[in-house]
Amino acid sequence: MAFKHYSNMQTQLVVLQGDIAQLNVDAIVGKQALSASADSYRNALRRALSESARSVAFPCVSGESEEVELALKTIRDFVMENPGRFSEIIFACWDADNYGLYKRLLGGENRVIFAADALTRNRPNE
Repeated sequence: MAFKHYSNMQTQLVVLQGDIAQLNVDAIVGKQALSASADSYRNALRRALSESARSVAFPCVSGESEEVELALKTIRDFVMENPGRFSEIIFACWDADNYGLYKRLLGGENRVIFAADALTRNRPNE
């Protein structure tokens, strides 16, 4: 299958409380694939890209804000470096405490990264 680039597409980052297995997404990242390193998130996103996934769900990692901040920053950076490749990335949390932590650190239940903004930021200075 050939990859179609959606350079004007936006990516939504969403946090939900519930069962990740019930989500209708192209790819679900297993908790065993994740660690407290940025590389585990980048590798999961690279794999999703190689499988032409447009929507990806991640399980919440822990109640440690440093680990959650690392996950969110890594995923935001990856999306900015790969504009238009994902339509939605979901963080699924089982419990209210982790849901509240992700929601607070994300800045709400839902954030949008616009591909056009990413393209502008990725251009070399002229």
